[in-house]
Amino acid sequence: MKTNNKVTAGKSSLIKKMNMSLILDVIRKKGPISRSEIAEITELTPATITNITSELIDAKLIVEGEVGESSGGRKPIMLRIRCDYYRVIGIYIGSRKLKIMASDLMANSKYNKQIAYEKEQITYEEISKILEEEISNIKQKYENKGKKIVGIGIGINGIVDTQKGM
Repeated sequence: MKTNNKVTAGKSSLIKKMNMSLILDVIRKKGPISRSEIAEITELTPATITNITSELIDAKLIVEGEVGESSGGRKPIMLRIRCDYYRVIGIYIGSRKLKIMASDLMANSKYNKQIAYEKEQITYEEISKILEEEISNIKQKYENKGKKIVGIGIGINGIVDTQKGM
């Protein structure tokens, strides 16, 4: 990267995170997929693919699955996203309804709830309380089953004031 006529190297930890994200995305989109196919698609070295996929397996984000077809050499072990371990919560706050959902890492819906309300009859505090209770219930439900919540995304309608950050 070049700034003010100075050349700076990228941090290896950042590059590793970027490569990990790239590999995860390829597995998500193309899986089940072999390590050699990932290397071909990403143009990363086989050693990098092996190291990162080992970390992703240890983190329970991906799993080794069936054995793939061989084109002459050793049969490849196919990789895929591990859907049974992690959950993601999604929330939509609309003008007349609240939608709460949970999915696995492949966006397969595992929980859906919709709460309708009249815009004029609900306060922000009431919405916050509902969300807090729902998130707590979802967390408890999945953690009791040995699953982990890894993220929450919230979408909301409204005008954004970037100057005030509101």
